Amino acid sequence: MEKTSYDLLITINIVLVTALMAYGSEGLNDEGQYLLEIKSRLVDRFDHLSSWNSNDFTPCGWRGVNCSNGYNPVVLSLDLSSMNLSGSLSPSIGGLVHLNHLDLSFNELSRNLPKDIGNCSSLEVLLLNNNKFEAQIPKAFGRLSSLQVLNVCNNRISGPFPEEIGNLSSMSQLVAYTNNISGPLPRSIGNLKSLRTFRAGENLISGSLPTEIGECEGLEYLGLAQNQLSGEIPKEIGMLENLRALILWNNQLSGVIPKELGNCTNLVTLALYENKLVGEIPKELGSMCF
Repeated sequence: MEKTSYDLLITINIVLVTALMAYGSEGLNDEGQYLLEIKSRLVDRFDHLSSWNSNDFTPCGWRGVNCSNGYNPVVLSLDLSSMNLSGSLSPSIGGLVHLNHLDLSFNELSRNLPKDIGNCSSLEVLLLNNNKFEAQIPKAFGRLSSLQVLNVCNNRISGPFPEEIGNLSSMSQLVAYTNNISGPLPRSIGNLKSLRTFRAGENLISGSLPTEIGECEGLEYLGLAQNQLSGEIPKEIGMLENLRALILWNNQLSGVIPKELGNCTNLVTLALYENKLVGEIPKELGSMCF
């Protein structure tokens, strides 16, 4: 009986040691490999990412990486902001499918934004501002249904906002000022019912303001100054009861100021100068508290 128990104990120990050896032989997990591929495209002059070691089993102890708890942790956030990084963003970013927070702001990253970011379906916050990213916002960003904050300001992004941006129903902040974004605003923007802040001043946006902007019922800040917008200010803006700031100066807007703006009783800042507006200021604006 004692010999049987001893043999069983030996067998259990062998199984455990074998399992541990097998786990160790696997080396760095998949997400760690993706991160090393991302690092390979970056120029890290100050060696901020020196802790990113291929001999680790997981990347969870690496600088800027935050993981879930448990036996099989996954990467939940990646914060590489203000590290003086240059180079480009690898398509391998799309392998971090559990990511909910990505912050690459205040670096010198350049070239295109990889469409593979669209695979990060859990992403809620995407901060890419203050870099040198170029080309268009990828249509694949429209797959980020959980995205709440998108900041791409102070880059070199060009081309129009994709129509697919209207799929981002959870979006509350869309910040894209100081780029080279051109073309008209997509009518799908009216689908963004949760949008509170939309800032895209100092671009090359043209065409008229879509009437669908009045369907962004949560909008509080609309900033589109220093663009090439033309046509009349749509009366539908008067449907935005929560609007506090309407910044449209230095465009090519024409016609009269719509009296419906008087319905925006929470409006504090109204900037319409340097346009081609005509007529009197509507008396309805007298109810506003500037």
